[in-house]
Amino acid sequence: MHEFLLRIRSQLLWAWARLDEAEACARQGMDVLSTYQPQQQLQCLALMVQCSLARGDLDNAAAT
Repeated sequence: MHEFLLRIRSQLLWAWARLDEAEACARQGMDVLSTYQPQQQLQCLALMVQCSLARGDLDNAAAT
């Protein structure tokens, strides 16, 4: 699936508090962008951090 669609799906899932699924979609988006510059991966990375923060997992958010 295209990274854009995965990112939008992740954002929707995050808004619906389905954090595990949202993080999984963001990780899939990162996989799609693995051959691109790190700047291209920033939005998916931010979604993964948002999921960790929503869970209260500050250590994981900082490590991401």
